[in-house]
Amino acid sequence: MTGLAIEGLHVAYGRRTVLRNVSVPPLRPGTVTALLGPNASGKSTLLRSIAGLKRQATGRILFDGRPIEEMRLAERTRSVRYVPQVYAAAARLTVFDAVLVAARTAGASGGSAAVAARVEAILTRTRIDHLAHRMICDLSGGQQQLVALAQGLVQPAPVLLLDEPTSALDLRHQLEALALLRAITAADGHIAVVALHDLSLAARHADRVVLMDQGAVVADGPPAEVFADPVCGRTYGVELVAETSRRGSLMIDAALP
Repeated sequence: MTGLAIEGLHVAYGRRTVLRNVSVPPLRPGTVTALLGPNASGKSTLLRSIAGLKRQATGRILFDGRPIEEMRLAERTRSVRYVPQVYAAAARLTVFDAVLVAARTAGASGGSAAVAARVEAILTRTRIDHLAHRMICDLSGGQQQLVALAQGLVQPAPVLLLDEPTSALDLRHQLEALALLRAITAADGHIAVVALHDLSLAARHADRVVLMDQGAVVADGPPAEVFADPVCGRTYGVELVAETSRRGSLMIDAALP
């Protein structure tokens, strides 16, 4: 797998342009890329475009050098996994059954026992195995978000797209979720793209940061490099300081100008 690249992507809703000539050099296997930017900067639209849920007006999305829009639906489903920001919790399914359905839909191989074991393993790794027989609709927002993460990771695709997967999680679960994503991505050679609002989480867990503003990419590179660029603070309308903590992690401090 050579990577995922975006060339000159332009997306509009009617007359309103949402993505403007977005180009991203290849994202490499085994890496986590944090997609950052203010609200309405185009992060979700970019993820949905990569997932094939929003057809671009112009430009190309390339996976292993092939335009992703030329892939058949079955091939795209095997190649790209998308975990949306808003989880559909109305279905009358238990947590176990919901993750089992996700595994089967994603093409999990093996007999029933093997797939069930895979589901049990990811429920344990996401620390929601105690919820296995609870109905999804009865869970808290944070618990539902962990179920969505488990669905995305139970049968990982080469490309994993996650839209704000930690927005409803407490601090411990945020750290655990992103550490798990990073571990699975590195071990299995996936490409993970994660939309986030927490800059310190991105600094800690991402190999690369793509910063967006008003539908365009305004910075792209290693976290330390992007957060040191004055364009980052200007994009958010704040003063940013990137510092290394006593534990060696890059931390981002923000203040109003």
